[in-house]
Amino acid sequence: MAALADDGDPVSSGILDQTARRIAVAIVTIVSLLDLDCVVLGGPYWTPASRFLLERLPTLINSSSALITTHPVTVTQSAIGDDLAAVGAACLVLDNALSPRASTLVISV
Repeated sequence: MAALADDGDPVSSGILDQTARRIAVAIVTIVSLLDLDCVVLGGPYWTPASRFLLERLPTLINSSSALITTHPVTVTQSAIGDDLAAVGAACLVLDNALSPRASTLVISV
């Protein structure tokens, strides 16, 4: 679909525009709840449409009347690539296994 939009297909461009608007609404909600200033997107389905969406998302997000933050929100693409979910899951496992826990630091007598 991204390739068709690049070739000027109006139906594909319309679908990707609607997708960008819906993603922007979701991002505005999350950014307003968590007070974020940067959003990083990625994954296997992101790469083909990333160029198209990265052009539209910052404007849609920062011009939204629902955006509560006082600072501009930047949108960028992950450097990890298509394995984003696997890397995130591995980080959670490593964090759980290797992070110190306050309960284990207490010396019992």
